[in-house]
Amino acid sequence: MTTQTEADYVYENAPLVEVIAELRWSLIPLSAIPGGSVDPAFAHGSDAFTKLAKDLGYDKVEHLVPDGIPLEMLGGRPTLRFRKQINEWPLYQIGPGLFTCNVVPPYGGWKNFRETLRDGLTALFTTVPLDSTLVKPESLELRYIDVFTADHGLDGYEKFVRENLGINISMPVDLLENLKIDESATISSMEVRIPKGASNIWSRLLPS
Repeated sequence: MTTQTEADYVYENAPLVEVIAELRWSLIPLSAIPGGSVDPAFAHGSDAFTKLAKDLGYDKVEHLVPDGIPLEMLGGRPTLRFRKQINEWPLYQIGPGLFTCNVVPPYGGWKNFRETLRDGLTALFTTVPLDSTLVKPESLELRYIDVFTADHGLDGYEKFVRENLGINISMPVDLLENLKIDESATISSMEVRIPKGASNIWSRLLPS
């Protein structure tokens, strides 16, 4: 059973584990340090973001990396985490070239999460110059991590996606015969990617 408010769905028995919105931006590689990179905006931006996050009520700050580890070795990894209460969600994370907004159940729907994400992005864009020549957005991902069990009607992966999602994954008969295996013994997986130009997601996330 679901409830719907303004085209938003909240499932009573959702398989949801976590929702993650992740923004990554460009870093400057360091040839002198293999795997090293520099975020020219992070040192100042992280302090300014911390202040704005606290103004939003996210004043429980966790340092995720021990002191002394150079930021040049931490590109794309979270170094600071912000919560309103210890061990509670939603939360924000930032690091060189990285911002995330995370939430776990109970999940109030996309409309609720979007407001939290918008507040975090507004704080980020106020403190990190993502439109400069040195720092530009590279990717924006919204991930829903689900775990389906028998409580959600899971009775085999292929059967579940076929009957509940309307997707049929099957192996060519000739290939199965040549391999001398039964299709029931195979394991399938699927990945779907949507081109970034397919929808104007930025306009839906950012303040007007």
